[in-house]
Amino acid sequence: VGDGRQRQASQRRISISAYNSTSQVVLSGPLELLKQKEQQGLGKSRNGGAVLLNVPYAYHSPQMEAIVNEFRQQLTNLGVTFSKPKINIVSTVTGSSQPEFDAEHWIRHLVGPVHFLQAVRHLSRPPHACATFLEVGPKPVLSSFCRDILTKDVDEGTAPSLTPNLYCSMKPGESNWTTILNTIAQLYVGARTINFKELYPHRLAKTELPVYPFENIRCWSTRSLEPTPT
Repeated sequence: VGDGRQRQASQRRISISAYNSTSQVVLSGPLELLKQKEQQGLGKSRNGGAVLLNVPYAYHSPQMEAIVNEFRQQLTNLGVTFSKPKINIVSTVTGSSQPEFDAEHWIRHLVGPVHFLQAVRHLSRPPHACATFLEVGPKPVLSSFCRDILTKDVDEGTAPSLTPNLYCSMKPGESNWTTILNTIAQLYVGARTINFKELYPHRLAKTELPVYPFENIRCWSTRSLEPTPT
């Protein structure tokens, strides 16, 4: 009974669901409480105000605790196997490197806030010092958060000076192939290794280029363009 009352109390309060950037967070809680906060001045801040999100549930908040037991049971029933990552992964659940992803990690992802701000800071500082970010999604939303975080941290002197390189995989109103090929081209020019066999799984014929230097011949006309009198 005590746990049930504590859960109900947590679901009746406002909590932070996501730390998106230095100037944006997502709050969750009962709709009436959020509207009260908006009327009390939350939506009149000098940094842009508040917008109510049209979502069916308050994801990443205590309101999701009602499905935790069922979620854990489903993971067991389905026989989900959690393998250790083969590459270094920074989790937005902890905001730091995550060596293992088990059931409890994903349960924390359900009921706890998204630490996107902390994850980007972790990546951008030593020993990673990452300045290149590729957003995989239907439109570049997180890229703007990355730019805000990296730019402000450098301006405030809390992060090493770096030039953020932000890329996306898709853009509204633009062909998916156009977007991804432009991104790959920029990454390749930036000395990133591209696995072209994955990009073009079909066998491609290579064109041999001559090894001698191209001759520079000026083909511009030297004659005067003035009209000839007749």
